[in-house]
Amino acid sequence: MNNISFYNSFTFKRYSFSGYRHTDNSGGITYHYVGQMLAGKVRFVSDSREELILRAGDYFYLPKNMRYHSYWYGDPEMDNRIVWNSFGFEYFPSESDTRYKAQRLFPSEQGEAAFERIAEAVAVTAQTVGWLYVFLGELMGGMEPTERTVTDALMTRAMRYISEHPDLKVPELAKYCGISESGLYAFFKKKVGATPIDVKNRMKADEAVVLLESTGLSVEQISERLGFSTSAYFRKVIKEQTGKTPMRIRKEAKII
Repeated sequence: MNNISFYNSFTFKRYSFSGYRHTDNSGGITYHYVGQMLAGKVRFVSDSREELILRAGDYFYLPKNMRYHSYWYGDPEMDNRIVWNSFGFEYFPSESDTRYKAQRLFPSEQGEAAFERIAEAVAVTAQTVGWLYVFLGELMGGMEPTERTVTDALMTRAMRYISEHPDLKVPELAKYCGISESGLYAFFKKKVGATPIDVKNRMKADEAVVLLESTGLSVEQISERLGFSTSAYFRKVIKEQTGKTPMRIRKEAKII
């Protein structure tokens, strides 16, 4: 590794914007990230439907290659601002190949001080890289590792198929996953407490909320775009999945 390669293996940034935003990182991220929310709220939803919700003050970690969608909500008491520090790096300071899941972090005072040093500069330098690894060194012993199993791989495979086939048919999903329909239902019941159709509807509801909050498309247009048979069924699914009507979602987002 030469000097340029080493420098490019880090990316330190502070992000700031207003209002609601949806980010699609379903292709996977190219760095590990540690960060801290300074204003607003975010919900990360991985391709296996695991969720991580963070608010102002929370520290967090996202693993390299993680595939996810993120939903960002501004703080109404701060002009709907969303602000966070994001420090990316390619390599862990560890001899083992332990992998860690996306999670909230709880640094010690020393760890917080190291993070603050990086945040003061928000630039890749010898000093800030050193402080990054001080921060990681303080945390790694208490971070939750990923335990990939056969069932985890099956769930990831199933979730990806559902996200790519909005007109999902359960027999086709079972065939794709190589198990029986009854086995598929039992698997989903155990892993996520829902049926494959419920999961599909949840995914569609997430997409619908994004469109309701960020566009002026009518309910009928959104319903058709997402492949619902009728707008009445669309309204029913949105109410079941979010606890709100489309009109309520739009009202809260101040899009009338």
